[in-house]
Amino acid sequence: MALPRHHLALGDVFTIPIDESRFGVGQIVGKYLKDAYYVVVYNTITASTDEPATIVSIVSHADPLLL
Repeated sequence: MALPRHHLALGDVFTIPIDESRFGVGQIVGKYLKDAYYVVVYNTITASTDEPATIVSIVSHADPLLL
């Protein structure tokens, strides 16, 4: 069974599971060829209960950890 394809766009913010209650935060910052992307992972952790708008606002104040 094939997994559904997500349509990604520059600026999209995503979470990275750390454990059951915490997530790292990343963002798509560039595209390479057809299906490869440049991402940044921020030096911040968010709770699993945070609303998407809260997570997006965290990105605007977070320092990059990995690019």
